[in-house]
Parts: sequence; C-alpha cells; structure tokens
Amino acid sequence: MAAGYQVIANYFGNDAEAKEFASASELPVYAWDVADLDACAKGVTEVTAKHGPVDVLVNNAGITADAMLHKMTGEQWRSVIDIDLGGCFNMCRTVIEGMRGRHFGRIVNISSVNGLSGQTNYAAAKAGVIGFTKALALEGASRGITANAIAPGYTQTAMVAAVRTSPVRLLISAVNVTTAELEVFDSYVDDLTPDHILASGSLPPGFPWTLIDGKAYWGGGIVSNSPIDLLIDRCGPDGKRVFIVDLFSGRSPPPTNIVEVPLRRDEIVYSERIRSDPRHRETTSAYRKLIDHLLTHIEPAEIARIKHLPAYIQLMGDGAATTITRFARQKQNREPASFDYDFSYKTIKAHQAEGYAVASKAIRGGSV
Repeated sequence: MAAGYQVIANYFGNDAEAKEFASASELPVYAWDVADLDACAKGVTEVTAKHGPVDVLVNNAGITADAMLHKMTGEQWRSVIDIDLGGCFNMCRTVIEGMRGRHFGRIVNISSVNGLSGQTNYAAAKAGVIGFTKALALEGASRGITANAIAPGYTQTAMVAAVRTSPVRLLISAVNVTTAELEVFDSYVDDLTPDHILASGSLPPGFPWTLIDGKAYWGGGIVSNSPIDLLIDRCGPDGKRVFIVDLFSGRSPPPTNIVEVPLRRDEIVYSERIRSDPRHRETTSAYRKLIDHLLTHIEPAEIARIKHLPAYIQLMGDGAATTITRFARQKQNREPASFDYDFSYKTIKAHQAEGYAVASKAIRGGSV
C-alpha cells in the first residue's frame, strides 16, 4: 500500500475467517480454488475488471496431507500437488500474458525449507515451486518480469498447528536457563511455535537463548545430543527404528594448540553421550533376558500375575525389536576449530553432501 499498490487477497474454504480478515485489514477479498485453472481465470478477470491489472502476484496457497509414502493415498498426493504446485502454475499462467504485454511483472512464490525434506508429497510440491520459479525467471527476464521463491521455516499458521494430529511426531528438547532442567516439547501435546524450533538450536555461546512464554531456553544439545531416553519415555521402548546422527568424532589425535583443546573436549563429551545411550539400551536388554530366564523357574499362575504388574509392563514392553543405525561423521584432516559453528553457505552445502553420503552408506548396510 505504501508503494502505491492495492492489495487483493484470495482464499478458499473458510468464509468466517476471510470475513474477519477483510474487516480487520480493510482489503478486498475474493474466493476461488487455485487448484482450478478455470476458477483462477474467472477470479482474476473479476479482480482486474474492478481493480485494474495484476502487476504483482504472491502465490502462498498451501496445504499438507502428511503420511509416509507406503501409507499415502493417491488423493493425499494429488491434493497437495494440485494446490501447492498446481495452484502456483494456475495463477502464474492466468496473469503472465498481461504482464508480458505490459513489460512488467513481479511474481513471488512461497516454497518451504521442506522442499528438500519432509513428507514426499509436500517436499515434491515445494521443490517443484523452486524449479518452476527459476525457469519462469529466465522466461520473463526479457519482458521485465521477475520471479523469486521464498523458502520460510516454521511460521505460526493453522496448517502448522495441525501438526498435533499429524502421523509425524516432533519432539524438541531445550534447557531452561534459569532452572537448568531439560524440557521436552511434544507436537502431540504442546502448541509448537517457531520459537520452540529456535530454542532447540540456541546453543551458547554462538547463539543467544530463546524466550518461550517469558522463559529463557538454550538448545537441549548441551545436555544430551542423542536423547534416546526421551524418545523411549514418550513413544515407548519397543518396535522402533532409530537413527542417530553423530556429528562429533570419537577418534582424533591430541590437540596441538590451545584453540583445539576446547574443541576436542566437546568432541569427547558429545561422543560419550551418544555412546552411553546405546549402552543403556543394551543394559536394559540384558535385564529383560535375565527376567525372562528367571520366569521359567516360576509357576505359571505367578508368571501371569507378574506380567500384569505395571513395573513389568514398563520394563519389558512388547518385545518388538528396536534397531539403531548411526550416521557417524568422520573428522577431516586439518579441520578448523570453527567447524561446529561455521554456518557459511559453502560449509553448509559441504555438510549436506557429506551427511547424505554417510547416511546412504549406513542405510545400505555399509560401515561408517
């Protein structure tokens, strides 16, 4: 508005919230389904007839329909692709000819950091938005049309709030700076916000603490970098396939200068924590075997009574196997002391490539 543009909003599905938004923002609001190309053409025609041509388009319509691929239905796939990616095409296709004729246009497509991960349907759609935008930018450049994609992280929206009912469960650990207690935030229980995500990565001294409900939190990694115990407490002890990401090398030559001393200290502390979690799991397994052996020397009626005790159920679980796969990062030669807090683009891309190679090898059964 300050730059002289009139803003028009589009929605589909929630008339009550749209009416409330229109009243609060004093913006014109129009309803149509962006997954329907004909509806987009009709809606844009109505808008331009009343307000003039569309010079700037922001595509931010999106939904999720989360499921693991082996459980995903065709409808879950199509609905996300049709709205998140198809809606982007439909709206751009509807306005692009007018922009080309006027030799001016600005297109902003909202992708997501989950364009490289997340559920397969959502990741495919948001990755497609990035590729679509790059191609469109090249097509439109000679006609004065720019196209850019923005990939935000978690933002407090109704869609993100729905993660509570998602089949994917998110557990975030953070340390209360005042009480020194490790706290766990659970997407099935808590109303997670972007601040919870930030808190999990607020590692001192490189990052400040993050405030949640007025309380200061540092990342849970300062207490446990591999909290299998938290996973077991929240999700049960059995039938899990656990992947551990080990970023700190357990084997390394002694430090050669004072700068390398605190780095090696951190490597020892973190790698020991990661090793201690599987050891705890192994100890629990040994106790289970011992209890099973002892039960063979007890009368059947007494065995039945024991197996109904809460302590027995908590310790013994359902007996389904839990497998643990480690992705262990190997220390590089002449690695700088800043490697664990170097967030430059070049370093992040190198870490991504290295992590992908290590994970691929581990999943295929190779040693890492």
